[in-house]
Amino acid sequence: MNQGVHRVDSAVPMPSRDYLPYVLSLIDRAERAVLATVFIIDPRPETDLGENVRLLLDTLARAHWRGVDVRVIVGNSSQTPAIELADRVARRYLEGLGVPCRPYAGGGAYGSLHSKYLVVDDVAVVGSHNWSHQALCLDDELSLAVRSKDLSGELRAVFERDWDRAAPRGDEAGGAPASAPAPKPGPQTGPEAPVGIGGGLPRDLEQALIGLATTSHPALALGPTEAAPLASALYRLAALVGGEPLDGGPLADPAGLSAFVVAAADQGLRRHRTGAAAGTADATGGSAAAEPTEPAARMLAEVVAAIKAATLDPAPGGGRAILPEKAAYIGRLSQRAAALKVFADAASGEVDWAGLVSRSAYLDVATRLLRSAQREVKIVMFFMTYRRGGSLPTNLLVEEVAAARRRGCEVTVVLDLDRPGDPYGSRHINLAAYRYLRSQDVNVTWDNRGWVTHTKLLVVDGRDILCGSHNWTAGSLRTYDDQSLVLRSSALAAALTGAQGVTALALPAPQAG
Repeated sequence: MNQGVHRVDSAVPMPSRDYLPYVLSLIDRAERAVLATVFIIDPRPETDLGENVRLLLDTLARAHWRGVDVRVIVGNSSQTPAIELADRVARRYLEGLGVPCRPYAGGGAYGSLHSKYLVVDDVAVVGSHNWSHQALCLDDELSLAVRSKDLSGELRAVFERDWDRAAPRGDEAGGAPASAPAPKPGPQTGPEAPVGIGGGLPRDLEQALIGLATTSHPALALGPTEAAPLASALYRLAALVGGEPLDGGPLADPAGLSAFVVAAADQGLRRHRTGAAAGTADATGGSAAAEPTEPAARMLAEVVAAIKAATLDPAPGGGRAILPEKAAYIGRLSQRAAALKVFADAASGEVDWAGLVSRSAYLDVATRLLRSAQREVKIVMFFMTYRRGGSLPTNLLVEEVAAARRRGCEVTVVLDLDRPGDPYGSRHINLAAYRYLRSQDVNVTWDNRGWVTHTKLLVVDGRDILCGSHNWTAGSLRTYDDQSLVLRSSALAAALTGAQGVTALALPAPQAG
């Protein structure tokens, strides 16, 4: 193939619910950069039922606070009001945590974002997962995490191009309105520095926060300079939880605060108490903690009380305690991530090469792969359009699938079938391709598992893999900004198409009417 290919250290398949724990672990380990472009990010409480999207965004924020270059491009779908609203809420949520986020601005013929990828240091994650409850918890999805310095560098260049085109507008300028710049970390010069969020931090308060950020998490080994951004972030969080407006914007959801912030505030408060708080014997021989008197310590006490009230204490009326439940859930995700690493080591095997397939280049790459097929073709596709005698670019792909069958290849195609009440129209969109392929003796079936099959996967001859966000539609092949990966790996192909792989979801389907 002439497609630019790169050396690969490893490739990890992340089907369906395996995506969330693996991506969380990647972000937690990030050292330099986390750059994400995602079509749909939906943290709205009424739709983010398990708070998994907010967990992802909070994890991004923690990476940002420790100095990692974290930036997000989110879809800007004016044609679909529900998606536009979800993405607007996501931008405001990230801005409230100080994470730079911009709406996709397109360029040339590519006016709509449909990509779902992120670059974490030298790892490129590309696939079908949106950041929504539906994608993370319910749908059949597939993404791949490929460790390759050159491939991740190419994808990072794509991100930087789109980031530059997405010029900030007002309150979309990376976390604060242009009229009220975010506070800069580091000591302020002058006693008149205001306490307000839009200004600087008082010297004693800032130094206290830097102290707690330096000492509260030994694994980070932060010095005062490195801790300053985290200190500023903790101060901003304290204001949010305490009910003060952040730069005049809406309040972030306090339920997303992490146990780390609580522990940091606790330890910082203990460090900055007055001498009497260091331990004064009371009448019973115990240690009595005096109320802090210095301004910084008083502020820290308020931080602790506000955060605990918002996240640890039961809600009025005997409601659930939010943070312990979330901490237990995060623990389970961490265990799943550890198990995934074992699976990844076994599943990825040797990867000969991998390449990035951007936008309309997918048509050429997929066509060449199909024409090269000698033994078998396996496809799982959310949308596959076909119009006999028409000019759809997908006609070429569908007809190449039929041609492979005529050459004697074993061909299996799985298409999504709507559940009752689904808004996607998959059966209507896919029906013409389904009927044509059946007429060409292709083993084509509907997904009958009762949920959405949102995967976009092509595997040829048990070694060549094409996977990403491209559907087989005219939009994906002509006007949508989609990204996919092409890889050669027999071991990875076997993991994806074997008895437990994503193509195993195909079940005998009734004859289409």
